[in-house]
This record gives sequence, C-alpha cells and structure tokens, in this order.
Amino acid sequence: MDGQPFAVLIEGGPEGSYLMPPIVLDHDGNVIDGHEILAAMNQAGVTIESATGGVWTGRTALGTRVQHPYLTGKTPADLAEIDQVMAGISSRLGVPIGPPGS
Repeated sequence: MDGQPFAVLIEGGPEGSYLMPPIVLDHDGNVIDGHEILAAMNQAGVTIESATGGVWTGRTALGTRVQHPYLTGKTPADLAEIDQVMAGISSRLGVPIGPPGS
C-alpha cells in the first residue's frame, strides 16, 4: 500500500500455507478490521511489547516472538482497497487468505 508491512504469510502449519491480513485502525486508533486476529492473539496469550513502523511485536506465553502488521488512519471505505491488495498477493503466491474454513 505505502511501503509498510502489509500481510503475514503463515507456512507449513497443519492447515497449510495462508495469508493473514493486516489489522486496520482508524484515525483514532480504533480497530475497524482484524478483531478476530486480535482475539486469537489474546487467546494465545500474546503480550504486545511494541508497535512501531506498522508492526506490532509481542511474545507468547512460551516466549516466542510474534509480529503482525497494522495499518493506521483508515476508514471503512478503505477496506475494499485493502481486500483488493490482499487478493493480488494471494493470487501471486497461490495461497488463500486466512486459514482454511475461516
């Protein structure tokens, strides 16, 4: 989109490879897309340590470092463009968006 990290490619898990989209925040820092990603991170016990350069960095309860991209200053109207970018990445890599069944 504007040169910042955009998506996460999950490879080699039991569900196969897939893309995780960014968490999308509005101008006030409210989540407008990605609630399910945040819920999964919370359920996994991820503690956020920093949020810089469009990437949240944290650790799981077992100490594994995790990162996830986020986009700021967006509106619900921007979600269609984000979906188009995700579809293009998905097509180029030949992997689905989100784990199978999501």
